[in-house]
Amino acid sequence: MKKLTSLFAAFVVAFTGLFLLIATASKVSATDNITAYFIWNNNGDIAQHKFTDLQGMKTATSGEQYAYLNMIKSSDIVDDTDATIGINLSSYLTETGKWDESNYAWVPQDTINELTTRGYTTWAQWQGLIDELKAENPGEDEWDLEHHYFYEPMGAKNGKNSLNTNANREFRASIYDTAKYQAIKFGVSEADYHYFPSSWDPVFIESTVDLSGTTKANPAKYETYLLEPNLYLSEDSVNSVADIVSVKALDVNPDAVTITQTGNNYTIKFNSNYYNEVTFEFTDTAGKTYYLKVNRITGKFADGREVSTTKLKVGYFLSYDSTKSYNDYEVKALLTYANGSTKTVAAAPTAFRDYDNTSGDWVTKVEWDGGKNLKSAWFAVEVTKDVVNLDFTVTHKNAIQVADTYGGTFTGSGKGLHYPDTDLNRAINGFYSGV
Repeated sequence: MKKLTSLFAAFVVAFTGLFLLIATASKVSATDNITAYFIWNNNGDIAQHKFTDLQGMKTATSGEQYAYLNMIKSSDIVDDTDATIGINLSSYLTETGKWDESNYAWVPQDTINELTTRGYTTWAQWQGLIDELKAENPGEDEWDLEHHYFYEPMGAKNGKNSLNTNANREFRASIYDTAKYQAIKFGVSEADYHYFPSSWDPVFIESTVDLSGTTKANPAKYETYLLEPNLYLSEDSVNSVADIVSVKALDVNPDAVTITQTGNNYTIKFNSNYYNEVTFEFTDTAGKTYYLKVNRITGKFADGREVSTTKLKVGYFLSYDSTKSYNDYEVKALLTYANGSTKTVAAAPTAFRDYDNTSGDWVTKVEWDGGKNLKSAWFAVEVTKDVVNLDFTVTHKNAIQVADTYGGTFTGSGKGLHYPDTDLNRAINGFYSGV
């Protein structure tokens, strides 16, 4: 795994929380039969189940790589030394899978070897192992060491009845409850879409979505790019409890969305960019309903440091049509402070240093390749430690100033695009604690 070396720290994906790194150009495994262990806290002791046949990355016929999803029944996970010890899947679904804060983890063979060598058998000993290794190896890169002994979920979020990981980009796995699991699968082939953002890394993008246990008030969530009109999906019939027989859009103008069904496959076409969020209702053969909210986005939130400064910059990484320029857009930021005051400022197109695939070198610039038929730029504002809330609105250039020629809001309805509170706090606390 390659360490993140860019000053530009991280994307934050609102609907899944997926952690997308701009400069993480790590190779993905093209190997089948990967050996890994699922370990869990069994009344304070470490229980483990070994897998020797996990599949890594596959190569599609187009030559592009996509992530194979290993589907694992929760009933198949039992302790290797005591088959009476299994897992209660529901008890882990609200956890993150991080080694230092969860009661389960995916780890490689080296971790099991280390635990065995040290005679460690308790969950507390496992959770302290990586910190011990860091202390014992002060010259080692801590990020690399941590990911050598632990399969980072890489932003994968658990569903209502599925436990998910992206495992250091080496393999993907979903542990699911066969009695409750209902899912659909989205088409993520770049060839099918006119716009395909580069942030839709096939390792990170959740092409299979767990619908089980959803309600209209608490739907599953999925993101698409705002200007892309089409979305392709099919029922994941291999593992679902029932067949999906209908899909309909809720609370929108009937002409705003067209849904075409061919067998178990559905094509959703957005006929308008007015709606940046649309909730869909799915009905199965038993009449049970499931819900999915599609968030139509134009970019990602991101924090980092402006090149050659020590200022904390927080902003919106905007993706736009490749025939346009970042100068065609304006981004306004509404900052709310701890004392209750607010301020609206312009978020400026901001240069940062990163690896450029076109030149094959590390460069500093404002405008970047944003994916298929897209460019992208980071519009950022300086954030002080007393900022408690941040919202962005993107408009076309001079949309507000020119009378009778309002260019329209590109994205950000209501108060605007809300920077997730937890990620804003993380960025502020992380930066100013070291200043």
